[in-house]
Amino acid sequence: MKVKEITVNSKRTIKLLDEYMSFEVSYTADIEDGDNVNDSTKVIYDQINDIIDNQCNEAIKMKMQGVSSSRELS
Repeated sequence: MKVKEITVNSKRTIKLLDEYMSFEVSYTADIEDGDNVNDSTKVIYDQINDIIDNQCNEAIKMKMQGVSSSRELS
């Protein structure tokens, strides 16, 4: 069997205070002759998991800034 394309998906759900947020990324890549499918899959998973990590971190930062701002207004 010859693999020509791989698709990977990653999803994370986090709870911020009283709210749940989900982040999901899907990526499809062509596999060239000579590419190692397992190595390519790992590289892509690492990349999309980094994207989700960054999205989660940004959401946490924004949520916490909102909490700080609302406390300052009180």
